[in-house]
Amino acid sequence: MQTFRDVIKACGGADALAAYLGVPCERVRKWRTRDTLPPEYWLETTAAARSNKKKLKLEDLAHIARRRRETHESSMAGSPF
Repeated sequence: MQTFRDVIKACGGADALAAYLGVPCERVRKWRTRDTLPPEYWLETTAAARSNKKKLKLEDLAHIARRRRETHESSMAGSPF
């Protein structure tokens, strides 16, 4: 999995992950759109993926977050803001 969108898909999609986490479906749909996943949900998300027979570790989520941060920082380099 390379993105948080991939993670959400591996958990059965936005609606399935929302049900597993006990949060509104719209919240997870927004995460998917923004390609983000708040760290406070990572542990439960790994369990949701495993329930769908997908391998997902906390380290995987940390690597995705680091790549996103590095990409964001490099895109901001040279920005006047």
